[in-house]
Amino acid sequence: MSDGTSQPITGQASPLPLPWTAERAPTVRPLSWHLVMLCAGIVVPVLGFLAFLLWQSASREQEAIRREGSIAARTVAIDVDRDLVTLTAGLQALTHSQSLQTGDLGSFHVVASRLAETLELAVVLFDRNGQQLVNTRRPWGTPLPLVHPEVRRGVPVLLETKKPYVTDMFTGQIANEPLFVIMVPVFRERSQEVAYLLQLSIPAERLRQIILSTVRPEQGLAIVADRRTVALARNRPSEAESAESTMLAEAVPAAGGRLHSVTAAGAPVTVFTAPVPNVGWTVAVGIEDEVLRRPVAELMRLLIATGALLFLLSAGLAALMGRRIMGALDSLVGSASALGAGGAMPAVSTAIREVNAVGEAHARAASELREALETKEALLYEVNHRVKNSLAVVTSLLALQARQSGDPDLQSRLAEVRARVGVVAGVHQRLYESGRHDRLEIGSFLAAIAADTLKAYGAEDRVRLDVDVQGGIVLKINDATPLVMLVAELLTNAAKHAFWDGRAGRIELRLRQDEGGTVQVTVGDDGPGLPEGFDPARSKSTGMRIVTALARQIRAELRAEPAEPGARFTIAFTPPA
Repeated sequence: MSDGTSQPITGQASPLPLPWTAERAPTVRPLSWHLVMLCAGIVVPVLGFLAFLLWQSASREQEAIRREGSIAARTVAIDVDRDLVTLTAGLQALTHSQSLQTGDLGSFHVVASRLAETLELAVVLFDRNGQQLVNTRRPWGTPLPLVHPEVRRGVPVLLETKKPYVTDMFTGQIANEPLFVIMVPVFRERSQEVAYLLQLSIPAERLRQIILSTVRPEQGLAIVADRRTVALARNRPSEAESAESTMLAEAVPAAGGRLHSVTAAGAPVTVFTAPVPNVGWTVAVGIEDEVLRRPVAELMRLLIATGALLFLLSAGLAALMGRRIMGALDSLVGSASALGAGGAMPAVSTAIREVNAVGEAHARAASELREALETKEALLYEVNHRVKNSLAVVTSLLALQARQSGDPDLQSRLAEVRARVGVVAGVHQRLYESGRHDRLEIGSFLAAIAADTLKAYGAEDRVRLDVDVQGGIVLKINDATPLVMLVAELLTNAAKHAFWDGRAGRIELRLRQDEGGTVQVTVGDDGPGLPEGFDPARSKSTGMRIVTALARQIRAELRAEPAEPGARFTIAFTPPA
């Protein structure tokens, strides 16, 4: 419907903006918004499903603790009881031996030894007073001691009940190992009077093997305790005694039940107990809660299926969101690469506000950096040029002063000073020629200085220069200049003093840098050598004082030693990174 006003009509319709056209400005949002959306799409479903799985897992694990721990404790108790019953039956069968009933103890020793060899245990026969009569660990006829006091304490109980008796743990007198004893009465023929007592010595290790057959060390701690709550055997020999004692002290009163405790390391553990019938012993099995929380197969399958679903969902969301984020980051990477290469930086325009801001900062920084570098290069180039020219003027003035002086000693000293100034001028000349203002490749420079030194003293024809320098050793100018001056002083010292009488010889110059970055320079000659006890740090000569000061400046180790023949100076230092 018209409102009565006329509208101008043009010859071309205005195009409708399309959402996918490049002309449309992108919706700018912060990077955090995109990341939150991505994380929410992955984390929220995971958290909801994990809550459901944990609720189910907790219910199953409570049942697993009650079932597995209780069964393990009862199984160990039954196995121990079965083994004790079997051994007791074998020992009781031995009491009916004809040789024992007739008092032929020598023959009985043979019979008992066969049983002991079969069981791999020791059989002992003793009287009511505890005097050993037969011991299968000793040859027949060997004098035998009384039985162990722990065994004697059980004799009155056995004599009263006339039933088999099992002692608590003690250390054997002969085997000197932890063991316990099964005792059975030997009745006189056709009488209920106890004539002898027969014992079977059983090492505690036998119980440990029984425990290990049911409870492996990685499954938990298992202990068999005697009537005094002393651990007869355990499946973890290294377990702390204090932890075992605490567990047993709590477990014995609750034999046949379940309680909670902690291990020596402070880990929570559930202790299950079961009594060993007829002997008053207790089996305690402690299973760490972490072991019992291992996922069951059903839970694993459920988790794998859920994980696959979540992975596909997350991958789809990540692909969608990542495409937008990576496109913006690629633009930023291109801008940063251009900045690093020193080229023109492309404009950065993305859908992420922070990326656009960083791109603009890159552009501003590139412009400012380029201007600063150009200014710095121009200034350093001019400084090196002027320093070189100034040092050249100083060298010329020194040479002029030396020529005008009639004092040979002064001329020599001025020549030394001029040489030292020339070394510094050479450093700046190299910097000026290389176009680098903060670092210097010193290998070729040291070789050139060595040749110039021999030429300055007119010794290049009679003194052979042996140069072996490693290329590519670049030092900062603060380290390179003192090192070059130091080496020049040593070369000057060798050319001046080693061959002062005009004889032929050799000067060596070595330069190396090891893998650790330590630079080592060696200057040597085959001249007359150094005075005995020579120490550069205590030398009074100007040259050695300069050498010592320069070595200290770059934190270098300076060593002077005889070369047989001649002398050798070694400079070693590690330039800072």
